[in-house]
Amino acid sequence: MAVALGIDAPADPVMAHLEYLGYRCDSVEQGIRAQHSSKLPFVVTSERGGILLQTGFPGKGDTVDTSRRFSVLNIVNTRMQVARGFWTEEGDLFVKAWMPGLYDKLRFAAYIQAWEDDLKILREAGPALSGFLLENSTQR
Repeated sequence: MAVALGIDAPADPVMAHLEYLGYRCDSVEQGIRAQHSSKLPFVVTSERGGILLQTGFPGKGDTVDTSRRFSVLNIVNTRMQVARGFWTEEGDLFVKAWMPGLYDKLRFAAYIQAWEDDLKILREAGPALSGFLLENSTQR
């Protein structure tokens, strides 16, 4: 699809929006992978009639202090607006946020801002989480 300026516009408005915000986007099997030079990467998918954002971090499966691991993440979760983190049985950390409905420029802008704010909170908690994750993965 071409616009009046003769430039090819992305067919996906979510991808176009993210690229406008400075993300490098590409289509992957799961959906859209968004990467940024100074922000944590994530994947965007359509799920249950809405838009799902998610990112993950490899964990140390041999963590002995599981109560501390859950306690740290619970504190992080209480500070985040739209995202929630959870530990897998293998010890990996996943963070997800779901927005109901289809893409709408204003709603998506507010949603992506809240997501980015939540990922900043996650980064701030990096030192407390680092004992449970491989290599400072929240500092990317």
